[in-house]
Amino acid sequence: MKKYFPLLGIALVLCVIWLVWPDKRVKDESVVAQDAKQMSSATRSELGSEPRLPRKRSEGVPSNDGIPPQEKEAFDSPEVDMILTDTSITDDEAARRLRRLVEDSSIRMSSRGEALVHGLNLSIDRFADIAEQSSDLPYELAEIFLAEMMNRNDVPVIQLRSYLALMNHPEKEIANQSLEQLRFSVGDDTHEENELRIIELAMQKINQLNAEDEESKRAAQSTSRDPQAE
Repeated sequence: MKKYFPLLGIALVLCVIWLVWPDKRVKDESVVAQDAKQMSSATRSELGSEPRLPRKRSEGVPSNDGIPPQEKEAFDSPEVDMILTDTSITDDEAARRLRRLVEDSSIRMSSRGEALVHGLNLSIDRFADIAEQSSDLPYELAEIFLAEMMNRNDVPVIQLRSYLALMNHPEKEIANQSLEQLRFSVGDDTHEENELRIIELAMQKINQLNAEDEESKRAAQSTSRDPQAE
C-alpha cells in the first residue's frame, strides 16, 4: 500500500494545479487587457490631435466623427465655419471677414489662428500688411504668419515688408527668425550683425521689384491698346 503513496501525492498535486490554473489564466488575461487599455490611452495622449488642414469654402464644415467630445471645442471655430460655408460671398470678401476675426481680441486664440490660416489661403493680399499694422501681433499669430511668408516667394514684396515689420516683434524668437529670413532674401552673405545694412538692402530690393512691376503693367496696357505692337 505504501508504494502507492507517491503516486497518490502526484495525483493530488495535478488536481490542485488543474483547479487553480483557470483562475490564474483569467487573471492573466484580465491583466493583459488592462495593460493594453492603458497603452492605448497613453498612445492617444502622446500623439494628440491632428491639426486641421485648410479646406475649400465649398467643402463646408468638416465631419468631427471620431473626435472625442472634449477635443471638439479645440477643433471647432463656429465663427470661421460661418464664413467658410457662406457661398453668397466672394473669396475676397470671405478673406476680409476672416481678417476681422484675426484682429478681434475678444474671441479665443485658436479661432483667430484658424481664421488666419484660412484667410491667407484665400487671399494673401488681404493680409499683406497685417504685421505692419499690428506691431504687437500675438506670438501665436505672428508664428503662423511668418511660417506662411517663408513659403511665399511668389509675393516677394509682401514677403520682404513682412520680414521688416516682424524684425521689431517683441518676441525675440520671431524677431530673430525674421532678421535671418530677411538677410537670406536680400542675398547678404556677410553674416555681419548690421541690421541697418540689411534693412537698406531690403528697401532697395522692394523699390526695384515695385519698379519692375510697374513697368510690366505699363507694357501690358500698351499691348492691350495696340494689339499690333507685338
